[in-house]
Amino acid sequence: MANTTPTKSLRQSVRDQLQSFVSTQEATGDALAVDVWRILQEESKLLYETQCIRDMLDQDPFQCYGNNNDIKKVVQRFQQCLQVTSCHRLEKEDDYCLYQATVQINTANNTADATMKKSNNKPSSPMHKKPKRLHAATTFQQQLHFHYERQPATETTATAIWYSIDVSKNYGPKQNLLTIRCWADGNKPSRLPAVSIEEEAGEDDDDDWEDVSEEEEDDNETKSESKQPPKNGTKSAQKTTVESNSKTNGNEEEPKEKDDRDRYACFLDPDVLQSFQTCANLTEMDEATAFFTLMTFQFYQHEWDLVGFVLDSVFGYNDEEEEGEGEEGET
Repeated sequence: MANTTPTKSLRQSVRDQLQSFVSTQEATGDALAVDVWRILQEESKLLYETQCIRDMLDQDPFQCYGNNNDIKKVVQRFQQCLQVTSCHRLEKEDDYCLYQATVQINTANNTADATMKKSNNKPSSPMHKKPKRLHAATTFQQQLHFHYERQPATETTATAIWYSIDVSKNYGPKQNLLTIRCWADGNKPSRLPAVSIEEEAGEDDDDDWEDVSEEEEDDNETKSESKQPPKNGTKSAQKTTVESNSKTNGNEEEPKEKDDRDRYACFLDPDVLQSFQTCANLTEMDEATAFFTLMTFQFYQHEWDLVGFVLDSVFGYNDEEEEGEGEEGET
């Protein structure tokens, strides 16, 4: 493994180059030395963040590019178009964390060229003059806005995690592309797999309808003319009866395992994702690969499996695996 620690000669060379640059700028009288140093500090930090993103895209941590050379070329082109324009990281001892960053993507839009070529290919006519060439290409700017916040757990509240990616075009209004929320009882992920709030609500709804179906069957045996479902609250009444019986027998029910699980909710807008891909010239990727590419930007903590939450609830990876296992079991 190569040593990544800067050598003394490299540090000294950087100092000499920076000192020479600051002295030259100060000599012109345009800025004070302290102002030049401050700008160097800010810009070097942004360039460092930009280089980290490019290196991570080269490493392909999610192994989503594989051996597809066409996709790799698209990613390499994408790397050269992006630049971190702002980045703020705050971490406190009480586990509070806040990351905010903006990445600008400059892409060339050759629509004007394509229109001109199409017009020039038409047969010349004395009644129609060729349109004038206005410009060769236009630069399209797109901004990705990253926000990650982690509120630590207290005696009365759970750990709350909020991660979002918004998109804006040419400094216009933001559009939400991705939002992930997670709630945990402790400051560490649960030992049990996290559960989606939507899936949990869906299971409860299914239970309600199962109870309704069972009661309808009982009612149909005695009253064939009655087909209306019972009023709301039937399930809660049954639950109360079960709990009271168990307490009477001295056998208290143990808490369900899912109560100890972390809970999460995810939202991904496919239209905004597709628009981002079009503007960033990433249309050769599918939606899942584009999502992995965005999650390669390291502006969030990796302690909780935010990527896995989206894969399960949005792309349905777990459902596909379960279906595949079921088919194998049938054969």
